[in-house]
Amino acid sequence: MVRAHVKVTYYIELRIISEFTFAFFKNMVVQKRYLTINNANLNAGENKLVQILKKRFPQATKVSVTDISGGCGASYEINVISSEFKNMRIVNQHRKVSEALADELPSIHSVRIFTATDENHTV
Repeated sequence: MVRAHVKVTYYIELRIISEFTFAFFKNMVVQKRYLTINNANLNAGENKLVQILKKRFPQATKVSVTDISGGCGASYEINVISSEFKNMRIVNQHRKVSEALADELPSIHSVRIFTATDENHTV
């Protein structure tokens, strides 16, 4: 009986801690996303990636990088809008962005890439 009680208690405590941790980090990501409006608010990792992308895509009308990992630099969301992507499939657009960041990607856990041309960008 004691063993069963310990396992159930441990599971419940672990579940509560996991839900709290998820909610905490989710809230941090949302706050960070709203704070990242211009380059002045970028952390060092975001700024480095933005500079690399701006150098690689000089005709881009928008280059934004958001650290979605809560500030530790493990995950980024990247948005690039450029006329260079005209008549390219999305997979090739994403490949171009990945190639531009080839030296940085080994130290990053995950990347979300969003690309568009000036013509098909709606916002």
